[in-house]
Amino acid sequence: KKAVEAADIYVWVLPHQFVPKIVSSMGPIKPGAVSVSLIKGGLELEGGKLGLCSDLLRKLLGHSVSVLMGANVANEMATDQFCEATLGCREIEHQAMLLKLFDCPTFNVQAVDDI
Repeated sequence: KKAVEAADIYVWVLPHQFVPKIVSSMGPIKPGAVSVSLIKGGLELEGGKLGLCSDLLRKLLGHSVSVLMGANVANEMATDQFCEATLGCREIEHQAMLLKLFDCPTFNVQAVDDI
């Protein structure tokens, strides 16, 4: 809880089924904080409907949630092979900050806002 209260950016990388429990145990969220989800898969929402993890995070946290996805394999990334991903971020003002966090010579990240 202590790490959560001062965080500016939350990076979500966990199995989708743990999202609700983790969020409920976090405590207060810093105003103005944002999240980036790397979670693949969908969640069962109210009424048995399927939904995106990013939509659930947005609802539970009450702040902006961007998504980073690419056709990469963990082994490729771990051995510093060149990989690429797309950052889906509706808030243009957050794109530069989030690109600085993820983009590097072996991991090329491009941002789009039409998500």
